[in-house]
Amino acid sequence: MTFIAVSIHSIFLALSLSCSPSTHGTTAWHHHSNHSCHGCAEARDELAKIRLELIKREILEKLGLDAPPQVRPQDGFPTIPQVAKYLKYQLRHDSATASIHTSFLADELMLPERKAERTIVLAERTSTRFNLNPNQVLAHFKFSDELMSKLLLSVVLNIYLRKPAKLHPDSRIAAVQVLVKEVVKNGSIGAALAERKRHVDLSKDGYIQIPIRVDDVQRWWSGNDFIGLYVEAFYKGENLALHPQQDSKNIMYLELTTVEEWGRRKRSYQEVCTKEMNEPSCCLYSLVVDFEAAGWDFVIAPKLYDAHMCSGECRLHHAGRSAHSKITSSTKKNAVSGCCHPTEYDPITLVYMTQEKELKIREVPGMIARRCACA
Repeated sequence: MTFIAVSIHSIFLALSLSCSPSTHGTTAWHHHSNHSCHGCAEARDELAKIRLELIKREILEKLGLDAPPQVRPQDGFPTIPQVAKYLKYQLRHDSATASIHTSFLADELMLPERKAERTIVLAERTSTRFNLNPNQVLAHFKFSDELMSKLLLSVVLNIYLRKPAKLHPDSRIAAVQVLVKEVVKNGSIGAALAERKRHVDLSKDGYIQIPIRVDDVQRWWSGNDFIGLYVEAFYKGENLALHPQQDSKNIMYLELTTVEEWGRRKRSYQEVCTKEMNEPSCCLYSLVVDFEAAGWDFVIAPKLYDAHMCSGECRLHHAGRSAHSKITSSTKKNAVSGCCHPTEYDPITLVYMTQEKELKIREVPGMIARRCACA
């Protein structure tokens, strides 16, 4: 599938051609001396349909995708702590402002001048092409070319520890020595890449995190010997670390954070108009993008968001509502001039899965209109 490469600003300008009486049946917007509008709703509905398609194209373009990945994430994926943390953030944020509009990643990482992306690479069973012992326990990791082209900031290995087979009630909290070892193509296990002691509640299963050196991961990317990792987390002679061969749901995974420059600034937001206002002037309206209804199963969260749209007339010297755009040009009173279009935008944060089955938490800039004006 091929999409036209066009900036979000150009898209919104194209949609704002509603200021022309020949576009999308907007003639009904003109010549109403009482500034009410009886044909605007139909015109806005047509604009909304067009904009929804353009928004989907824009999101794919900014994610670097030619088409929606044909993957269906398992129901268990949102139980990954990082994804669950984002979902909690989203719910908390929605309750306060009714839409996602700020940077979850940049706020959390305290990188206000950078656009952060987090990728979760799930461990897999080893492929038969490596000719390894099928009973060998290890976590195989594959990295996409797109991921390896990024600037790597940090790496964390998330390991699921199961409860020991036998546990004395008085030994519920215990220190577990965790060793992370590299496995190469011939199946040999090297020295420990990371070694940490973790105090674990052995009465319940759960994830622990072990940081991995960025230099080690970059070495894996530049070479061709790396296959995966073997983790030891022994308690009384029993390895509690689960590998893909032992559990396909509570899976081991790497969490990689990459960054690229991206500026941001805080702003105030324009009031959102509703159909009931019957407002003919340039105004910001709600426009919900529903990924689930679109069949985009690869998007894990959010399932929908409000992208907003700008719609309405641009009249010179039109007083309008105080929260709406103000026209300062000086020509014939009530003459139509310019187009209603967004002048400020916000990003959305998407949790999604690529065709390579990498789980990404990524910001997509410029996908929410926040303020409209005539120009």
